[in-house]
Amino acid sequence: MSKTILISTGGSGGHVFPAEALAQKMLEKGWNVEIITDKRGKIYLNDLNPSIKLTTISIRKSSKRIFEKIIFSYFLIISIIESFIIFIKKRPNIVVGFGGYPSFPILLWAKFLKIKIIIHEQNVILGKVNKIFSKKASIVTFGLKPKENHDINFKNILVGTPVRSKILKFHKLNNKRNNDKFKILVLGGSQGAKVLTETLLLTLKNFPNDYMKNFFVYFQCRLEDRIKVNLSLKELGIENVTNVFFENIGEVIFQSDLVISRAGATTISELTIIGRPSILVPLSIATNNHQFENALTLESFGASKIIKEKDLNSKQLFREIENFYLNPILLKNMSKKVKQLSRPNATHDLYEIINKKVN
Repeated sequence: MSKTILISTGGSGGHVFPAEALAQKMLEKGWNVEIITDKRGKIYLNDLNPSIKLTTISIRKSSKRIFEKIIFSYFLIISIIESFIIFIKKRPNIVVGFGGYPSFPILLWAKFLKIKIIIHEQNVILGKVNKIFSKKASIVTFGLKPKENHDINFKNILVGTPVRSKILKFHKLNNKRNNDKFKILVLGGSQGAKVLTETLLLTLKNFPNDYMKNFFVYFQCRLEDRIKVNLSLKELGIENVTNVFFENIGEVIFQSDLVISRAGATTISELTIIGRPSILVPLSIATNNHQFENALTLESFGASKIIKEKDLNSKQLFREIENFYLNPILLKNMSKKVKQLSRPNATHDLYEIINKKVN
């Protein structure tokens, strides 16, 4: 009889994509698999294998506003009831939580019903929900090496972050730079980033024409900025592909010479798997400053360059981009460095841990 696993995940791409990668692996190994997320997470799972059951629960993100806290509490109660029904129907052998609010009611019932829990934390610092259940889990697995002074008084292991097959297929391909245009990829995270968009557009205007005609930009931005970005780049004579979301992100990263991005854990994992230099601008309001700590993992190894959001301006970004553009050896060396940090076997290693805990 096939074993059953419930995989709970938050609603951001950074939570969902590793969960999807694990779900596919578990399915291939003959398990019954169900992913539980919220309506935000569902958006990223349009191409989910139909053999993997997808369930959304009603929970919503909390807020500091009193009215929204009341709304959150109401939907939390609804989600706890929905989650109990899932457990009654599925009777899982094990539960794996990838963090985020939707994981809370699932992990709560797993604890109450004495079902084994494994947590995967993609960042160097535990998120709120993962921290709550860290001491109740059989083991906490990390995607990045946890911060040394981080409070870790629970069983844990570094495995890396699972990445989807459409990313992993680029791991063994040649990193040799194409002898054509200098390709820059701008990623602002799941929802794009206004500050990156505005600063980069100002930055590109400072480059001389003979530079700009040799640039090609892949630009992820917010929907409301898409037309503006496209027109601005065309006015500068820069070829570009502008999108709210790149379905073929592995191909886009692989084709790029330089990535300018936030420092979410999944993005960092994809950069290490494919092996691309980056300028990372950590989200300043990220919980516990975890994006900066993520980015530091790369920069301390000589595999990236950090610009803090408070220091981000067109002059600073110009200097960094120009330095990469004029130094192909720097690009090549940094590509090698960042790839040394990759963990291409993360999905398989996590599967092995799960399988051993059940057996």
